[in-house]
Amino acid sequence: MSGQVDDHRLLDGFRVALEAAVSGLKEHFAIIGRNGLPVGALSGLSKADRIERSGELADGAGFRFHGTGCLITTVDGVEVDFDWSPDDREVFDAWRLLKHARSRGLDDLDQAAVEEILERAASAGILRRQAGGFFSFTSEME
Repeated sequence: MSGQVDDHRLLDGFRVALEAAVSGLKEHFAIIGRNGLPVGALSGLSKADRIERSGELADGAGFRFHGTGCLITTVDGVEVDFDWSPDDREVFDAWRLLKHARSRGLDDLDQAAVEEILERAASAGILRRQAGGFFSFTSEME
């Protein structure tokens, strides 16, 4: 039973941080939503030098676009690293979730433990498996 509590603590914390990160990006980049432009387009726009690749959001969190995703670091040092899937879902893998956990002081987890948490959450319907070992939350974030 204690494993489930840890699972929920980790995943709920990541989800809240991810939702705040995406909300902050939408607020910072007014271009999102115009002409149907999805938030996942930001990474490509940064690679094309149409928007800045890194900066600071209104709440003081730092952001840095990479590949097909973004790393957000809150003012408290909490890291939220994610990619966007081709269908504009925020996706993450065990390595990104482990980085998040460690930035929150949850140092007792290792890669194998996080992989087990992800598998349990996917089996329980909390997460959806995505290509390349990535996962997304099953309900859309608003």
